[in-house]
Amino acid sequence: ALDPVKKDTFDFLLNFLSEVFALFPDEYIHLGGDEVNGPCLSTDPGLKGKQSAVLHSQFTKRILPLLELNKKIPMFWDEVVSLPDIKLPKG
Repeated sequence: ALDPVKKDTFDFLLNFLSEVFALFPDEYIHLGGDEVNGPCLSTDPGLKGKQSAVLHSQFTKRILPLLELNKKIPMFWDEVVSLPDIKLPKG
């Protein structure tokens, strides 16, 4: 699982997605967004007491600019649409 509060997670994603974008030049990319591991919120000391929807929203907001920078149109499962403070690109 990817830890949404660690800088290393986003460093990894930046490198990984850069490789994905180079291999697959499609304009669309599907990032899922439906399998947030709820139990880790009660067992991981760094996540304990945090709300799943808030973490999911923060994570998504950090990924969206990377997609925009690379001219990718994100696709997600419907759970992402209901997250707080998420402004998805139109289309």
